[in-house]
Amino acid sequence: MKIQNEIRQFEAQFEERTEELLFLTGPNGFGGGRVPGEKLWSASIGLAAYKRSGEEAVRQDGTLTLKADDDLLHRLQAQVKPYSVIRAAVRAGRERQARFMLVGEISPARDGELEAILEELKKPVYLEDEVLGRFTLDRQVNWFEADVDWLGQTVRLSFDWDEDEAMEDSLRTAKALMADQEEWNRRVLARASEDLLELKNDSWLEEDNCKTRSEFIEKALRFYMGYLATEDTSEYLSRALADTLRGTLADNENRLRTLLFKLCVEVNMMGHTVAAHFRADPVNRRELRAYAVDEVRRTNGQISFDRALDQQRRFPEDVFDDDV
Repeated sequence: MKIQNEIRQFEAQFEERTEELLFLTGPNGFGGGRVPGEKLWSASIGLAAYKRSGEEAVRQDGTLTLKADDDLLHRLQAQVKPYSVIRAAVRAGRERQARFMLVGEISPARDGELEAILEELKKPVYLEDEVLGRFTLDRQVNWFEADVDWLGQTVRLSFDWDEDEAMEDSLRTAKALMADQEEWNRRVLARASEDLLELKNDSWLEEDNCKTRSEFIEKALRFYMGYLATEDTSEYLSRALADTLRGTLADNENRLRTLLFKLCVEVNMMGHTVAAHFRADPVNRRELRAYAVDEVRRTNGQISFDRALDQQRRFPEDVFDDDV
């Protein structure tokens, strides 16, 4: 019932008579919008010209519109392309001369007069200024734009395609800004900082569940004074940073534990080998320990059982012998 009411209210804006026309679509495809509570889209596409049978083409910006659900809108967006000649059955708007409601299927068409208009629309349109340079018309948004230098950076300058007087006013404003870039840049940044800080201050209040700015400032001061008064800063680290540090330390701890276990295995193997093959007296054991300490220091702890065996084979037989 609600959808039918939407359709009736929409159709009341158009004449009852249906006619078939040729259209030249504009630089944009089908789009849609709807107000809260509506079920259907108010779908539309811009028109650059239209033509009735037996008449000359009318070159005038207009709109082809209809009420559509999601499926129909998507189908129209895929079917009708920008800058194309189409044929459609429509009803003309009661108040606006170039507003039409689609009531039938759309089909591609050919027309020499509309195609000639299309070729002209595809040509670039320029506006030259002796100070700012060349502006190019972007027909999709209907404004002129140019790249200019602003304090060493390339920025895009644009203004609406309007009456000559309005465009001249826009150019005068742009020239005034360009003539004193540093001052205007300072003003813009100061105003932006003020507005953004005001906005962020308000969002901080909400994030910290503070009702007033005084309450937020009091919390901030207590936090900072607590940071200065304590040696344990863990409570003042961000949770993300603290979690990252814990994870890194845990990984290092696991690696060290593995290395120590391997080292203990090597030492145990050497201890059993020495105990099984030699019976050194306490003096020789002290000399062996001193040698081992020196070797660990020299090799920065890079020792192995195989290396120790190779080294022992190079010693004279009486070294560390308890018969000496």
